[in-house]
Amino acid sequence: MGIEPGYFLAVGRLMAYKNFDATAAAFAELPGERLVVVGSGPEEHALRRVAPANVTFLSSVSDPELRWLYANARGLIAASYEDFGLTPIEAAAFGVPSAVLRWGGFLDTVIEAETGVFFDEPDPSMIAAAVRRLARLSWVPAQLAAHADRYSEARFAEGLQAIVADEAALAGVRTRIVAEQQPAVAIA
Repeated sequence: MGIEPGYFLAVGRLMAYKNFDATAAAFAELPGERLVVVGSGPEEHALRRVAPANVTFLSSVSDPELRWLYANARGLIAASYEDFGLTPIEAAAFGVPSAVLRWGGFLDTVIEAETGVFFDEPDPSMIAAAVRRLARLSWVPAQLAAHADRYSEARFAEGLQAIVADEAALAGVRTRIVAEQQPAVAIA
């Protein structure tokens, strides 16, 4: 790939609502920083035309390459309107913090100053300020990874099993109560 570690990362389908244009424009205000954008989509050609020189686009990467990109990033940037904020969880799994739009699913998956920082609008200046804040703060990779583990498949299965066990226990109690309330039937 030819990319040196220490960049900021943005990952997703290059669609208008993902605000990659604002994210790339923020790096015009951050000439000493680098942004790697991973994804393809209808906005790709327009983004490539207007992005500053410190923004690199990778339109298709393998899973091992994506893992390498996450693991070697200084931070993830996500400026999109999402129902569930998955990319910050993926970044946290590699001990990488995120700068995200204060909206939707990111409110559920990012903890201010523990796993990332927020910006209020997908505005280049606000994104640039969040990147600066992200770069200034100290992050504990193990804490980030532990946060991501809350969303792992194993944790999901444990939670689901606990719900099923609780419901089964309640069903058993309900069955006993109903049985105790039934009048005895006399057999003649």
